[in-house]
Amino acid sequence: MPSQSNARRGRVEGKVAMVTGGLGGIGFGIAKRLGEEGARVVLTDFNPAESASALVALKALGVEAAFLEHDVRTLTKQAAVMCARQGIPVRINAIHPSYIRTPLTEGSTVARVGKDNAIQALKDLHPFQCLGEPDDVAYAVVYLASDESRLVNAADLVVDGVLLAS
Repeated sequence: MPSQSNARRGRVEGKVAMVTGGLGGIGFGIAKRLGEEGARVVLTDFNPAESASALVALKALGVEAAFLEHDVRTLTKQAAVMCARQGIPVRINAIHPSYIRTPLTEGSTVARVGKDNAIQALKDLHPFQCLGEPDDVAYAVVYLASDESRLVNAADLVVDGVLLAS
């Protein structure tokens, strides 16, 4: 069976993707996946201290990337409507992930339940008993960035392994 990373290369070839929160675990995973699928990537974050190492890592993978200091805090719907009304060909969507295995998530859980119990405690929150990985969110973003979702705009996509529904 082919790995997911090789399944559909080029889905966002020639596009520019701005990844807000691009220096964090999920954001960096999204930027990496979009770059591997052919997009040029602009990482944005409100704290530029780690931008150099993120850009080096992406460029080592052959991803064309840049960084901008930016703090959006996710004006998604308003920006999408404004761009659409002004004829600006940009789609803006929001992803709402559940617990995803990142250093931030693991660190806060370790502080709460201890190192030996952290991952299982996070898995226990999900009906699937599965902790999400950055790629689980990144593949949803690749879909939203591709032409496959050309009519999807100002949407909220929940990627949570049915956590909110349980």
